Amino acid sequence: MSIRNVRNFWLTAEVDGRRTDIETVPIASDGGMNLTILVREQGSVSESLVEIRCVSVGGENKIFIEIVRGDESEIHELKVER
Repeated sequence: MSIRNVRNFWLTAEVDGRRTDIETVPIASDGGMNLTILVREQGSVSESLVEIRCVSVGGENKIFIEIVRGDESEIHELKVER
């Protein structure tokens, strides 16, 4: 757990059927990560419905959450000072 205290981002995911949570961090202390969530929709796998991008830029940690539905996209941006 201590490694997460020095990283700018970390991910914890709880998934049905797994005995343990999925936890990970970027290797570099100023690294980023991307997460894509896909969904089965009408018998086939959707294109990405939700994308989460985490980046460090100029002393700020930024998280972009993009929600896609058909041809429409909605992006939310969160900024946090490092």
